[in-house]
Amino acid sequence: MRALFARFRADMSGLTLIESTFFMLLLIALMVTGTEVQRYFRLARHMSAGGESLADLMGQRRAPMRDFNWSEDTSSLVWLVPEVQSSAGTDWRQSVGVQTTYVRFVPIDPNCTSNCLADRARILWTWDGGVAGSRRLLTAASFLRECGVVLLPGGDGAARDTLPVALFTGQDLLIVTLVYRFQPRVLNSLFTAKTLLTQAYLAVPTDRLTIDPLGIANEVAPCP
Repeated sequence: MRALFARFRADMSGLTLIESTFFMLLLIALMVTGTEVQRYFRLARHMSAGGESLADLMGQRRAPMRDFNWSEDTSSLVWLVPEVQSSAGTDWRQSVGVQTTYVRFVPIDPNCTSNCLADRARILWTWDGGVAGSRRLLTAASFLRECGVVLLPGGDGAARDTLPVALFTGQDLLIVTLVYRFQPRVLNSLFTAKTLLTQAYLAVPTDRLTIDPLGIANEVAPCP
């Protein structure tokens, strides 16, 4: 009888070990999942803030802009979105899509001169980041805005050829678009990569953000 009790106690110890191992693995999985989710949302917040800060920085320029001005302003993303550089290294500009687009609203009444109602916007110029990686990410996200794209009133969601209805106020608009491919650091088989896309809008006076015709090296595309 004593031998039977000893065997039963040993069996219970083995069962407890199995249960403990199972719950330990479950807790580890939950911790990893929580870490990745937290990292994703932190990166999304930083990208949103980075886009708004970049739009504000560019909107302050009064002198005609040259190619290096766009590059200088974009370099601020290193400090605004530090996760990008930490995951991509020194070649971080190839891993983040950056586009700045300057649009002007077209009034419904062609004779209107002030407080005009508009039903579309046309692109005056656009810059796609100055590097191949930026253009590739924007293209993959179906968000590369080029000359000839007409922006129409749409929903609040991000789209290549629409703008939120609330933005159709008649004042020139600077749009900053950021695209980044979020890559999980652990358990890649369970967590798939996800494209993060954010846009920032800044109303700009008509005399701002003009282009210096002598400072273009095929990076910025003025639109006819």
